[in-house]
This record gives sequence, structure tokens and C-alpha cells, in this order.
Amino acid sequence: MASFAPDNTNAVKRLVLRTAEILDEETKLLKHDPMADVTELATRKNRCLYELSTVMRDISAKGSNHDLDAELRILKDSAMANERALSITIKANQDVVAVLGKLASENLNDGTYSNGYR
Repeated sequence: MASFAPDNTNAVKRLVLRTAEILDEETKLLKHDPMADVTELATRKNRCLYELSTVMRDISAKGSNHDLDAELRILKDSAMANERALSITIKANQDVVAVLGKLASENLNDGTYSNGYR
């Protein structure tokens, strides 16, 4: 994205809000269907976050710009909700993996297979 300048503040605002919308969409999907495929959303989110990081570096280099404060608060709220939803999903997946690991370990030690066949 081009360097930040007063004349493209609206473009930056749109980018910030688009990123928040994508985060909200992913959060909603994870809350309603934790096993949902979020690949496409993750790709869009990563692209927006990359663009946003580039723009924010330009803004930081030029000093504070309070024109974006409202949009950045919206983005922060969306990011925090998304982080909570992702953390819950990751924890649930870790719990499932732990149970499967325990079951696999128990099955290996149940005497079904002798040491000669492992």
C-alpha cells in the first residue's frame, strides 16, 4: 500500500475496518462451528494484517494520527475477541490430541501385539 498521507486516511480507515470485519467473521464462525474450515478467512486475514502492518509502520514513522483512533479501537476489540475464540479452539484441539495420545498409548500396551511385531 502507498505511504500514509492525509489524502489517503479514508483508504487506511477502510483497510482497518475490513480487517476488523474479517476478524469478526472468523470469530463468529469459530463460535458457531469450532471445526469449521477457516483457511480462506485466515488467508484474507493474513493479507489484511500484512497490508495494515506496512501502513502502520508508515504512520508510526510520521507521528501519531488521531484520525484513526475510532477505527483502531474497533480493530482492537475485534482482535481481542478473535484471540479468545482462537484460544478456545486451540485448547479444545489440544485436549482432543491428549485424549487420542492416551488412547494410542494404552492400545500399544494392551498386549494385542507382541514385541516381535512392533
